[in-house]
Amino acid sequence: MNPKRNRSGSVIGVIGTVILGASLPGLQGQTPSLSVQQQLRSQYRVASVDGNGSVVRAGSVLVVAQDGLKANPPSAAGCWYNSHKPGNRIKYSTFWEATTPADLRNQVRLLQVGENVVVIQLDVKPSELVFCVQTDGDNPNGVPYRAAVWFQFQQKNYVQPGNLKAIQDSIAEVFSLDTASPTETAVPAPQLEQVAGLYVMPQAADNRFQLNADGTFSLVQLGRNYSGTFTMDGDKLMIQQGPGGPRQAGILRGDTLTDPKNFVWLKQNATAAVVVPTVAPLRLPATYVSAQTPAEQIQLNADNSFSLQEAGQSYQGTFVANGNTVELNISGGPKTTATIQGNNLTDSGGQMWVLREQSAGTAPAGALLKNEDIVKMAKAGFDDAVIVAKIGSSKCQFDTSTDALIQLKQSGVSAAVLKAIVSTIVVDPFPGTSAPAERSRLVATHATYFGVWNKVEAGGIVKVIISGSSEQPRVHLWGSCLPKDCDHGEADGHWDGSALTTTLRIGNQPVEYRLTLDRSANLQLNCHIVNGRDCVPMSYRK
Repeated sequence: MNPKRNRSGSVIGVIGTVILGASLPGLQGQTPSLSVQQQLRSQYRVASVDGNGSVVRAGSVLVVAQDGLKANPPSAAGCWYNSHKPGNRIKYSTFWEATTPADLRNQVRLLQVGENVVVIQLDVKPSELVFCVQTDGDNPNGVPYRAAVWFQFQQKNYVQPGNLKAIQDSIAEVFSLDTASPTETAVPAPQLEQVAGLYVMPQAADNRFQLNADGTFSLVQLGRNYSGTFTMDGDKLMIQQGPGGPRQAGILRGDTLTDPKNFVWLKQNATAAVVVPTVAPLRLPATYVSAQTPAEQIQLNADNSFSLQEAGQSYQGTFVANGNTVELNISGGPKTTATIQGNNLTDSGGQMWVLREQSAGTAPAGALLKNEDIVKMAKAGFDDAVIVAKIGSSKCQFDTSTDALIQLKQSGVSAAVLKAIVSTIVVDPFPGTSAPAERSRLVATHATYFGVWNKVEAGGIVKVIISGSSEQPRVHLWGSCLPKDCDHGEADGHWDGSALTTTLRIGNQPVEYRLTLDRSANLQLNCHIVNGRDCVPMSYRK
């Protein structure tokens, strides 16, 4: 993999922050002050609701103070987008409304001044606040309605203690607190001194999470060091990594911490001992193939060198094995780590690589996996997952001509297995481009696209993930929604010179996207709604 890209599910690259089992892509600006966050969250308590919108734990009740606030019934699209700037009226997003399914648009209504709502989500960011509120059960037909309000401020990093009064005044232009309504009785949060200590993952004792009594933390995970701040909200541990990092929530009960990926960390004390699992010695040489794309593989050699074939490119470097952890150092590039368990290697992006069986000397022709072997396995009733795993862990010599693929299909081979067969063939991504210099330039340019891209400003398409390979790029988009971002789906990408294009259906509208890189290596997204208008250009950073 190109050492300058951060691709979801790849071994080598500029590694996104891995913290407590989850990725934390950086955001622009500084971290909002913890004291401001705590005061706002104390003033505007978040309620808990079930899948039907019924409040199962009360929170703060607000009264709508400004008209024009659009809301929709609970749906996968989240809370309807509204924005507000101090002294201004409520505004809407043209892109949001154009790409929202028509059946949902037809159910939108305006919240009335004086109507009660409860807070179901509150995000505090460096330069803005995001409220998602739900009507407080007084709608005539009993259906709750939800609205999101982005409180935006002109200055960057505005959410600081000196601006707290102005922030509260801006919120009060849209919502006022209903002091007469009962609110949640907060679950008492333990003192920071009570939770301070060292927490360790029993299954990976090298991963250590230190909570300090001053509200800071340090983390060692997969051989990397991280730091940040934390607060307690009842039994929720809210952590924030470094300047500008987003917040994540874990559950801390007694001496047991459960992180966002449901991994367990145990607090170390006199009576708790960490059991370090016995790790089998690494047998070298060893070849691991991608479980997703069998054509990609990593070779670990006895002299502690390695080679990697990924996304149509080759890389070399050295590695160091320490227990079940392998640190990979690409020549002229960054370091990353992977974990080996049994015959599987899991990279820092979560992608699994399967150990290929070693043979003495060069494998004879009979040891190669061929079309007829796949037919035998399919007719024997093997599950698709077993056949795909066999392809990924074997040396293959498939005939992927059109006639051969038709014969495989007629023999009962499934589409999933056919895809795995075809993926073992490396395709030239630049047909007709023979000049080495031009090919090298395109390879380098295409490689920089892969990774997770986060939008510089709020709203619209907030995240773009480009994965796959140079031969078969995939584009995955997320839109700005509450209570969580909307998954707009994934589609094949197509290279147009140095640009990447794709088409996705958002709601009932097909939208054409064109992705390019500017001179600062930032991703630029332009889109066109088919039979409609162009979208506002959007910018992203890794």
